[in-house]
Amino acid sequence: MSRLRLPQIGAILFVLVFAACSSERILSKVAPPEADTYARAFFETMRAGTPEDAKRQLSPAVLQNQASLDSVQSLRQQFAALGVLDSAKVTNGQVFFTSGSAPTRRVLMYELWGHRAIALAEIEILEDGAERSVNGLQIQPIAKSLEATNGFLANAGPAQVAVLLVAIGLALFEIVTAVIVAMTPMPRRWLWALFALFGVGSFAMNWTTGAVSSSLFSFQLIGSIQRVGLAGPWFISVSFPLGAIVALRKRSQALTTSAIPPRAEIADAGLS
Repeated sequence: MSRLRLPQIGAILFVLVFAACSSERILSKVAPPEADTYARAFFETMRAGTPEDAKRQLSPAVLQNQASLDSVQSLRQQFAALGVLDSAKVTNGQVFFTSGSAPTRRVLMYELWGHRAIALAEIEILEDGAERSVNGLQIQPIAKSLEATNGFLANAGPAQVAVLLVAIGLALFEIVTAVIVAMTPMPRRWLWALFALFGVGSFAMNWTTGAVSSSLFSFQLIGSIQRVGLAGPWFISVSFPLGAIVALRKRSQALTTSAIPPRAEIADAGLS
C-alpha cells in the first residue's frame, strides 16, 4: 500500500507548492510595496485616526457621494473594534489598467489580525502617477483565519478526495499518452502529442464547500488544481481526455499500417 500512496502524496505536494509559489509571484506584482504600505497606513488611519484624516485620503468620487461619506464613521468603528493591528496579510488582489489619463484601479484584499478580533478588508486604491487615493473600502469580521477555513487537509472529505484522485489520474493518463505518442514514429506525432494534453468539457469542485460546476462546451489543457489568492479556496478541475483517446487511436492505426508487409501491399495492388 505504501508504494501506491507515496507517489500520490508526492504529486499532491508538488502541485500545492507550485500553486503557492505562482500565487505569491502574482500577488507581488498586484500588491507592490508602495501600494501595500499605503493600504496598511490607511487601515491604521481608519482605526485610530480622525475622520478628517481619513477623508483627506478619499478619492473625489467618494467625497462627492454623501452615502459613502456617511459610511466612513461606521467603518472607523469596525476597524477600531479590531484593536491594535498585529498583522495585515494580502490574500488576493486585482489590477485594472486604463488607457489615457484615467487612474489605475488596484483592489487588494487583506486578512487583518487585531488584539481583539480578525477581519477581512477589501480596499480599492486609485493610482494617478505617484498620487494615490481610496475609492472603496469594505470590512467583514470573521471567526477564524482563511487558512483555517480553506485548509487543504481540513476540507479533505470523501467527495473531494475522489475528485482529486480522478484529476491526478486523468492528468497522468494525458501526460503519459503524450509521451508515448511523441516517441512513436508516425505522421505528425508532435501535433498528436500536443493534442493528447487537451480535454473536452470541465467539471470543477470548490474544495472548501464541495460545490461543483460543469461546462460541456470548453477545452482544457490537462487538469488544474489552483487556489484563489494565497488563502482562498482551492478549485480542482477535470475534463474528459478526448485528445488522449484520439491520439492513442491514431497511434494504433499508424502502427497497424506500418505492420503490413511491403510484398503484401504490392500483391494487393496487383490483384486490384
